Amino acid sequence: MIQIKNKSILLVDDNEEILTMVRTFIEFDFEVEIIEAKSGNQAIELLKEENNFGLIISDHQMPNGSGEDLFKYVEKNIEIPFILSSGNLPTSDLKEAILAHNPSNKILVKPFNFEVLLSELENILNDSNDESEEKYAKIPLHFFMNHQDYKNEVFIRTGENKFVKIVNAGDSLDIEQAERFQEKSVSHLYMEKNSSIEYLNMIFETILKDSPSQKNKESHFESIEAIRIAVMNLGISKSTIDFTDKLTKNIMEESSLTLESIDFANKAYSTSLSLIINYFVCAIVKEIPWGVENLIKKLIYSSLLCNISLENDHEVKIQSENEEAFNLLSNEEKKSVLEHTKESAKIASNPDSFSSDVEAVILNHHEKPDGTGFPKGINSSTISPLSSIFNLSHDFANLYLNEYPSNVEADVLIEKLGEEYRKGNYLKPYNILVKLIGPK
Repeated sequence: MIQIKNKSILLVDDNEEILTMVRTFIEFDFEVEIIEAKSGNQAIELLKEENNFGLIISDHQMPNGSGEDLFKYVEKNIEIPFILSSGNLPTSDLKEAILAHNPSNKILVKPFNFEVLLSELENILNDSNDESEEKYAKIPLHFFMNHQDYKNEVFIRTGENKFVKIVNAGDSLDIEQAERFQEKSVSHLYMEKNSSIEYLNMIFETILKDSPSQKNKESHFESIEAIRIAVMNLGISKSTIDFTDKLTKNIMEESSLTLESIDFANKAYSTSLSLIINYFVCAIVKEIPWGVENLIKKLIYSSLLCNISLENDHEVKIQSENEEAFNLLSNEEKKSVLEHTKESAKIASNPDSFSSDVEAVILNHHEKPDGTGFPKGINSSTISPLSSIFNLSHDFANLYLNEYPSNVEADVLIEKLGEEYRKGNYLKPYNILVKLIGPK
């Protein structure tokens, strides 16, 4: 247990369960006082009362004072490490301000892996040589009562360094047994440390997915009809949207794909991304002389499968190794992101696939016009015409989702794509995109 002397942590989040979870995780390795606040303004008042904090960990979007409001106060008044925890990356201005204010400042994108948080805490707080590793980690009893989807052994502490197993691997805690523990004032149970990290990461994702406040913050749509309306507002015709929907339905029937097999229910961002890509590739190909229905079907199939090997939406959102969000991933998640184009392409190469074109489009869908993409670093001169249409639509859809739900204008999004899309094999589809949704 690492002891942090004469300093405390200010933990700020409007979600009570997330506050408890992050506190629990910090207490795995750090013996430190933790003060909680449920809004940016409450945190500011605490900072005015005392200045003995060694670190602030704050949610971004909260009622009664956001994480940005809190940071601006810290920036002007206190030199203290600040970690912003957000469901989406903050604006570039806020990001730059946070990272410039203190070399220890970080931005974590929810749901972050708790091992990443642990690494950051060790860098910021470890002013002691006491690094003894404890085998067990305590977890609040109510977590086991509310989140029973765990597969590992659970223990109760009976004395100093004495633990008795009460739940076998694969079983769950009986509710009546848990209530008896409560009656005996047992507040925590224990897991082996590695198992507990896995368990907390699972709960974290569940809480974020189910939280109404978080759903309002997330950059995805809640229905296909909402996506249709949004795309029409950008300038895509209703006839194109209807045609795309018909093709998409036919493709899924022909290839035996189902929404369940693609796991759209648990990948709301990925769902929104795929459907927006579908509408734009269809609109662009219809304007190209050599554009035929079979090409559109290949691109739609590619959009449905391009991220199928990724388990989480926060991995789908990563577009480049150079993004701050990528650097905040665990090593395992980084590997998953960098290899998902190959893994998804393998899935698309089954006998039901339309052709090798689909496999190639999926393999190359993270390539960038300037050659900084992955996995091969293909630039605008060597990318295939089919991949250039898909990648342009893919990158535009990501830009749009990152701005949603704000009412950003289409021409602003086109400008954000950058000059590099205006050359090579990207030029023709880019000009069509401008024609479709640019200033009339």
